[in-house]
Amino acid sequence: MRYSLILVLQFVFAANIFSLEIDTLRLQLENSVCYADNIIEKPVKNSNGVTIYPNPNHGIINIKFDDFEIYRSIDLYIYNIQGGIIYSSRIKLLTNPYTLNLIFLEPGFYFISIRQKDNVFIKKIVRY
Repeated sequence: MRYSLILVLQFVFAANIFSLEIDTLRLQLENSVCYADNIIEKPVKNSNGVTIYPNPNHGIINIKFDDFEIYRSIDLYIYNIQGGIIYSSRIKLLTNPYTLNLIFLEPGFYFISIRQKDNVFIKKIVRY
């Protein structure tokens, strides 16, 4: 039995972020063999020009952008410690800093990922 699907994976390797595009992924379940075809690795610019404060926080954070273009959309993701997406939003940057309400999050550790074109910023945040 074989399945085909399209995946985009990101990982952090030695302080650089790389994007992997896998065109096809075939799983051969009978022999427990997994392999991928057409893997393309391309570097993604890591933006250090983002400040998140206060961190730790009570549920309200401010995000100050230096390397991102104002009046353009960003993709914002919040991940739990297991790597599951618990919040995602496309936001048009109209103010700098941008205030984000995370009151709905339980106290704990989370990761925030902010993307605009090739700019990617990932940081751990703490909600208490």
